[in-house]
Amino acid sequence: MKFRTVLNSAAAALILLALILVLGTCSQGGHSLGWYRDFGPEMERELLRLSSLRAEEIPAYLKAFGDEDKLALMASSEQGKARVEEFFADITGSKVVGDAILENSLKYGVSPALSLALAFEESRFNPTAINHNASSIDRGLFQLNSLAFPKVGIEAAYDPRVNAKNGISHLAWFFKVSRNEVAALAMYNAGRNKVEGLGTPRRTLDYIYRIQSYRDNVMELFSARVAIRDSSKLSLTTFGSKTD
Repeated sequence: MKFRTVLNSAAAALILLALILVLGTCSQGGHSLGWYRDFGPEMERELLRLSSLRAEEIPAYLKAFGDEDKLALMASSEQGKARVEEFFADITGSKVVGDAILENSLKYGVSPALSLALAFEESRFNPTAINHNASSIDRGLFQLNSLAFPKVGIEAAYDPRVNAKNGISHLAWFFKVSRNEVAALAMYNAGRNKVEGLGTPRRTLDYIYRIQSYRDNVMELFSARVAIRDSSKLSLTTFGSKTD
């Protein structure tokens, strides 16, 4: 049994290294290994760490590595951040909107991909989006509610930088309160009192599912873009629909 565990662990490590080699060499133009350097010194340290692990430590490492926020990891280096900014500008159709989401995600410790998915769900990246409720109004990129954000003026709410700052910091606060991504998103959508007192409505559960699905699609698209970054024919596919 012990031999089988060691063998499976070693196989997992080989699979990871093979994936790195494939991603480093496969593309239409043919690239040499070295793309991972775009992730900055953090990625190089991870590779060195992998090489020093004992066989029984590899499974836990691989799980943690798979859960790593690759967008935040790449944005931690100057060169990598420029790549992520370009990616966000392409996805949102606006450098101002993309930068606002990325900068505030990094500032408040929220996954950039999750913030991007939340903005897509709330407004389809439209800084002037507006929604009238019975007794309040939701405005802008992250649909700031007029009752929840009384200090944010009407014009300010339509500024993507102001809106992203308030929306993402609000989500970060819900993370601290709930210590749970699902609960944090539920509170963002339905309000903390309703979620804690009455439970999460079905429509909010559907809302959370869509956001998490969008987030996963963003991560997959970003990984694909990194793998074939020099291909001028790369077609960006966002949330299942092509962008011309």
